[in-house]
Amino acid sequence: MRQRLQTVAITTVLTLLVWAWAEAESLLTSPATARLTFASPPDSDLLITVDQPGWEGTVRTVLSGPTAGIAPVQQRLLGVVQFQPGMVGVPAAPGRHPVNLRRALEALPEIARAGVTIDSTEPETVTVVVDRLETRTLDIQLQTPSLALRGVPVISPAQAAVTLPSATWARLGPRALVWAQLSGADIAQLTDDAPQTLSAALSLPGLPVLPRLGQVSARISPESAQVTLSLRSRSVTVRLESVPVWVSVPHTEAGRWRITVLDPFVRSVEASGPAEQVESLSQRVEGPRALLELTSDELERRVESKAVTFQSPVTGLTFRADQTVVRLRIEPADNPRPDPAQPQAPAGPLDGPAEAINQPAAG
Repeated sequence: MRQRLQTVAITTVLTLLVWAWAEAESLLTSPATARLTFASPPDSDLLITVDQPGWEGTVRTVLSGPTAGIAPVQQRLLGVVQFQPGMVGVPAAPGRHPVNLRRALEALPEIARAGVTIDSTEPETVTVVVDRLETRTLDIQLQTPSLALRGVPVISPAQAAVTLPSATWARLGPRALVWAQLSGADIAQLTDDAPQTLSAALSLPGLPVLPRLGQVSARISPESAQVTLSLRSRSVTVRLESVPVWVSVPHTEAGRWRITVLDPFVRSVEASGPAEQVESLSQRVEGPRALLELTSDELERRVESKAVTFQSPVTGLTFRADQTVVRLRIEPADNPRPDPAQPQAPAGPLDGPAEAINQPAAG
């Protein structure tokens, strides 16, 4: 009886093992979604990119194989599968190539070991571009379109190593330069009193350094450079030989007085301000004027001298002269107005006719 029970138990165990083995070896068809990328190893001189509209890296597959192999393959495809140039089904020669995704996936060691085949993929192929990376040494040039510099800036280092695909080098041509660009914050803090050294980011004109699918399409080494520069003075000064004196009186006093300015010009006047404004002043036909403003009280007292103030058609300038006091003589007019208190016509423009508020000084 005991012998018989042992025989039954052994038979049962063997049956279960056979059934489990058969179940594991039974063929199964199952869908699976894979996430694919194409990239080169960090130390590779090749660059591989996908050139296919709408490609996002998602591939739908149909797997066939033993039940025991399907599950681990599905698990593997849930992670990112990276293809590199030279792998089975992935070209390593520079150029534009179609990649058969079914062949490339089936060649993966973990899929081949599992005995699983790929019945189909969607899409079936993807187009990749393989290019060879080249490293060249380029001069660095400072980009300062808004800065007026004194002398030539010193850039350290003066050159940078640039790594690009060969096709990109062909587009750039032999005169390519690396730009050194200062930040807006650094530019705002520049002063014109002494040389200053700043850190400038390096870039290629029209070719930003951007990561793409875990790769870098352009590399610049170093990524920044030290720039020592000096600004030209932001304020310049010019000397004017003479500035004419103009007389201004209240409108109610116009015509009542004969005013003779004994010093019709202010000599050796310095005009200071931003270089652009000073240059604009020198190009204008109408220059600055020294304005002698007389009040009614000063006219009645017949003052004999007074300081002038300067007016300019160009804003943002300051004027200075060693002598701004001019001498004058005030006399009643030969034919004064009978009643200055009567309302008068509105004042004319600043540089209007003889009876307007402003008029050139009579020498």
